[in-house]
Amino acid sequence: MDRINLNNIYFRKLNAKDIKELKDLHDEWFPMNYSDSFYQRVLKKNVIAVGCFVKSLPVPENPEEKEIIIGAILSKVRPNDEVAGEISRQRNRQTSFLLSWASWLRSLITCAPVPGAYIMTLGVVDECRRLGIGTKLIDETIRVLNQEWKACQVLYLHVVTYNETAIRFYQRNQFLTLKIEEDHYTIMDKNYNAILLYKDISAPAPDSVF
Repeated sequence: MDRINLNNIYFRKLNAKDIKELKDLHDEWFPMNYSDSFYQRVLKKNVIAVGCFVKSLPVPENPEEKEIIIGAILSKVRPNDEVAGEISRQRNRQTSFLLSWASWLRSLITCAPVPGAYIMTLGVVDECRRLGIGTKLIDETIRVLNQEWKACQVLYLHVVTYNETAIRFYQRNQFLTLKIEEDHYTIMDKNYNAILLYKDISAPAPDSVF
């Protein structure tokens, strides 16, 4: 990160010009290979792709500023999401004692789709970790969801169970544990369990960091 001023970081949605750099970063960040079709989906309407950027400082041999991605989060909105539905039903069971009998019965027979947003990937370059960038990427994703997908009230993801650092990070950001899913990941021909974490995003997120 030579000649980068971290006081000048900013956030914006990713576009087609960012895909090559995003792919290189994913190869560096994650122990699994993502197909070309994965990156093609990044630009679709139901994918919220947010990057954290800095601009390189000009040097004599290269006087032009260049945008550099130092963090990114990719989330996919699922209009009829099984996990969001499970969380919603769990919430209804917990609050059912506050409802009238008629309201409780109505909640049981309502089959309206429950949308949810799934964090596909979130990463920050090593030199820029512990600066709050990951939290700001989550906050910005929630802000976009609250604005563009108002019916979506749950943000969730899987984390491999041995990644205790990532689990603690999401817990600090008010993610709760829903369940453990066995053999969710296959990494280098070996199966690993995953913890499914979720966050209620029905409350507005902090103001935009753009």
